[in-house]
Amino acid sequence: MFDITNVMTNVSNSIEININVDIPKEYLEKASILELKDVTFVGSISKVIDYYNIKGLLKGIMILPDDVTLERVSIPFRVEIDTDFGENFETDENNLIIFENNIDLISFLWQNIVLEVPSKVRGKKDEEITLEGDGWRLMTEDEYNKGNNLGLSELKTLLDKRKE
Repeated sequence: MFDITNVMTNVSNSIEININVDIPKEYLEKASILELKDVTFVGSISKVIDYYNIKGLLKGIMILPDDVTLERVSIPFRVEIDTDFGENFETDENNLIIFENNIDLISFLWQNIVLEVPSKVRGKKDEEITLEGDGWRLMTEDEYNKGNNLGLSELKTLLDKRKE
């Protein structure tokens, strides 16, 4: 929680922020992030007429599972933030939680981290990965569809015989 009383009462123009961001483990589990490392936010909160502005740089490293091998892959991220918010909101559209004269930045910063999670994670190139093992192999989508079509055609034949 950051006390923004000095900015609200115009004692100062802005509050400088330089923090290590500690995201709760429950948040990570819901987003399939294995771990966050070296996450920092350096910026400021300032008042501009009748609203406030959070500006700064959020950066760190997220550890995600490889989509094929499930090995841990380090993905660096860097987010420049420049967001305005009002003072009369308990929770505004940016997920800033404002309670009395305090702002909870963790939820807000977490939302910005989640937006950086890539849709596909690959630690190695395809040719470097063994896609088969003892009694199993990874099928391509074409192989899978071809095999399933054979099974469906056999089912159709059985159903046709049953109708007769």
